[in-house]
Amino acid sequence: MYSFLKQYQYISILRWLTQQISELNMNQSKAKQALIDILCNIENPQEMRFFLEQILTVAEINDLLDRIRIYQSLACTDASQRECAKTLNVSISKVTRGASNLRNPKAKDFWRSKFS
Repeated sequence: MYSFLKQYQYISILRWLTQQISELNMNQSKAKQALIDILCNIENPQEMRFFLEQILTVAEINDLLDRIRIYQSLACTDASQRECAKTLNVSISKVTRGASNLRNPKAKDFWRSKFS
């Protein structure tokens, strides 16, 4: 379990990031890099869960989970897009978007490596 100190550190980081964005008018590129830096410095699953719950809504987390399930299904099985949508109970448009991304061989290899 993460400690109170870790919680405080993440809340402090979020406040700092918010301050940087508002005070310095941080552009999206810098904000993206700041997010990547924060994510790369998270040390364990409990810390990652805490951080994600701080920056994402429940609906956003559920959308990410759907996308991961779609990538897993499309990258690691022979299921059609329609079968994938039906099995996972998601819209065909979400599956089509995932399938489009997986047309890139690098993306498909990446996702296969994560689920094998």
